[in-house]
Formats: sequence, C-alpha cells, structure tokens
Amino acid sequence: MANHSENFLKPSLSFNCPKDWNKMSPCAQGRFCGSCQKTVVDFTQKTDAEIREILAKQEGKVCGRFYEYQLEQPVQNRFSFRRVFSSVFVLLGLSFLSKEADAQTNKSITSKPPNNSCKSNQPPALLGFVTPVIKKSSENNFNSEKVYDFVETMPEFKEGGATGLKIFFDQKINYSQILLTYQGTVIIQFIVDENGKVKEPVILKGLNTYADKEALRLANLLKFNPGIQNGKRVKVRYILPIQFSRKTSNPSYFWNP
Repeated sequence: MANHSENFLKPSLSFNCPKDWNKMSPCAQGRFCGSCQKTVVDFTQKTDAEIREILAKQEGKVCGRFYEYQLEQPVQNRFSFRRVFSSVFVLLGLSFLSKEADAQTNKSITSKPPNNSCKSNQPPALLGFVTPVIKKSSENNFNSEKVYDFVETMPEFKEGGATGLKIFFDQKINYSQILLTYQGTVIIQFIVDENGKVKEPVILKGLNTYADKEALRLANLLKFNPGIQNGKRVKVRYILPIQFSRKTSNPSYFWNP
C-alpha cells in the first residue's frame, strides 16, 4: 500500500519587499530588477525539466515568480528539491489583492497529505503569483512610437527562445585571448521593434572594453518575434545579461545573482 504521507516543499516568508513585477525590465529569463540588480526568473510557464535545469545552475539564491501549487505538489511526482536547492530560494509573488511581495525562504521539507485542490480555479495565496490582467486601452489612437516595458506577448528569440539564445551565444561568441582573462557579467539593453529587429543597444553594466564591445556585437545579430499589445506589434524594451566565464571559455546569457 502506498504511503499517503508525501514530502512537500514548504517555503516560509522572512521579509517583504515593495518591488513591482510590472515595473521590472523584461529579459531572457523573466524580468530584471534594476533596484536589486538581479534577474527574476518566470517559473509560471516552465515545465518540470526546465525548472530543474534552471535551479541546478544557480548558486545560493534564485529570484523567481511562480504559482503556489507548483511548490505544493509532491516532490516524488516532480523532482528532488533536496538535490537542487543549495541554500535558499527567493520568491517574488503577488497576492489576490495584487499586493506585491518579494520573499526569501529557507528550504524546509515537511510531511503533508496531498492537496488535490491546489489546481482549482481559486486564486493562489500570498506565496503564489496571480498573473496581472492587462487593461486594454480605450483610446482609438494607437501610438506606434511608444516603447513598452511589458506587453501581453513579450518578444521571443526566433531561433528557439531562451534555450536558443544560449546555443546562439555559445556558437557566435568571439572569445579572444584577451577575453579569456576576464570573468563577469555585461548587461545590455535594447529595443525590439515591430519587425523583431534590435535597435539602440546600450551597455547598462559593463565589464571591460573588449567584453562590452563583444556583447553589443552579439546583440545586433539577434532576431526576435516582436512583442504584441492589443493585437498589434509594438516596440518593447529588453534587458539581456551576458556572463563571461574563464572556467568554461564560453559566455552564457544566464546571470546567477
């Protein structure tokens, strides 16, 4: 007979933060918090395999948004959180009343009967993330020159999304002997226009002249599916952290905060 006592991951809040997800800048994995200088990963649409892959690459802390039921499902039916979480997991969520909260949790595994109601239509509690409803503009005049920070459908790299971006950088990087002596992160910002082309790339956080120049070169090679708002293609501001590492001699667009 199966044991009805399953292991669950039960996070506990240790602090609140007034950061607003909608005001963060979009980046490859989710959003970039300019105040904390951290990437906030969007786990809400990730599969178990994708979540496991992302968490396994992190060292120490992870910032992310998620649905509460994603953490309440039995561990054996998903994957081993014990092996993945190295220390703590930082959570960014919104309550049903749209109150923003950014919480850091210490990993704790407890025994709890399965809760089959976690996937119901009831909104998640404070720890979960309720996707905000986008209010459609009532204005008849559409401003094609406006640059958005957040739209209904965010721009996506044409050649495979987030996974394709990593492959792209691994293949296209020009790793000179000078770059091999440096390690760090270059954060670039650009606009994805209505045709999915990169416009006005700039360095938000540089590493050195060589790494900054290479990051800008790579940005100009990227092609995206454009962002969509109210059924129209629009310009969207995009932030992309690129990590240069001496250990692997290959850069990565993932940035471990």
